[in-house]
Amino acid sequence: MKINSGLTKLVTITIGITDFAGCHNAECDIRLFKILHNLNNTIIPMLKEAGGESVQYWATTYHNLRLNNNALYDSLIKVYNENGVKVVDMRNIVTNETACSYTYLCDYHNGHLNVNGSHAIADL
Repeated sequence: MKINSGLTKLVTITIGITDFAGCHNAECDIRLFKILHNLNNTIIPMLKEAGGESVQYWATTYHNLRLNNNALYDSLIKVYNENGVKVVDMRNIVTNETACSYTYLCDYHNGHLNVNGSHAIADL
């Protein structure tokens, strides 16, 4: 980003399901604490230093209908907001009612967004 200073217009940050794959209860809390620490103290500051003031910084929460951990999502949103990163809260987009139309979950057992889901995020 420093090399292309002035050319970068948008940076997105996403903490995904693989960041919490295989963890259970207290282990997930420890992993979340590490992720929050790294976001707050390393990742976001380095991105902002490299990108500068003219770049828009956005994040999405990755909403896993099976995990459904509001504390996790609220903690991520808090760190993003404290660092001036705008957030799209996926809990408001991918719900039990919209999962089949916004993801590949029903057709391919894959929770990643499809075109409709991507457009729903872009609309926000």
